[in-house]
Amino acid sequence: MGFLTLSGLWLVAAWGALRNARQGHLVRHVQWVKVHYLLAMAAIFQRWGLAGAAYLNLAPDEVAGPLVWLAWQPGFWLGCHWKLWRCHGQRRQPVTPTPAVGLPTL
Repeated sequence: MGFLTLSGLWLVAAWGALRNARQGHLVRHVQWVKVHYLLAMAAIFQRWGLAGAAYLNLAPDEVAGPLVWLAWQPGFWLGCHWKLWRCHGQRRQPVTPTPAVGLPTL
């Protein structure tokens, strides 16, 4: 069920990215692409976990279930860290008003 849910969300994210790109909403398109990328990373982390379990001589049947759910965690935390890191370093610049052209100033 976990991998099926991941696959469904992956397709929803791909559709959201494609739809927003076609409509010209580039900011939303980039957000959907980031979600799509992080969901794709979950599948990669699951394969790495299965390879690590094989290296440790663990039965794939025993670790496959928990790995499907644990594979979401690195992508989730990477996405949260990325969002916080990007927003943390930005400072707001003071806005200086400019006079409007053609309108009387008071």
